[in-house]
Amino acid sequence: MLLPSVLAQSITCYNSTHKQIEKVMILNISGTTYDIKNVEYVYCPYGCDPQRNDCNYPPYIYLLIIISIIFLSYAVYRVLLRVMT
Repeated sequence: MLLPSVLAQSITCYNSTHKQIEKVMILNISGTTYDIKNVEYVYCPYGCDPQRNDCNYPPYIYLLIIISIIFLSYAVYRVLLRVMT
């Protein structure tokens, strides 16, 4: 029977534009152990963040978050202003 004993994955920033995904699988076939390792490089068009070990979001996502916060703050202000009067 072919079943993986251990399957591990680690993601790190390889450099400022690529992240590295390393997958390791240990197979046990008929009492014989096999280590299988696969390394994959993924291009990050907006750079790789070493703190999160993931690709950065596009700049327009941050702009949408800021606009949403401003809009929600204004809406809460209007509701509170209406309640107070």
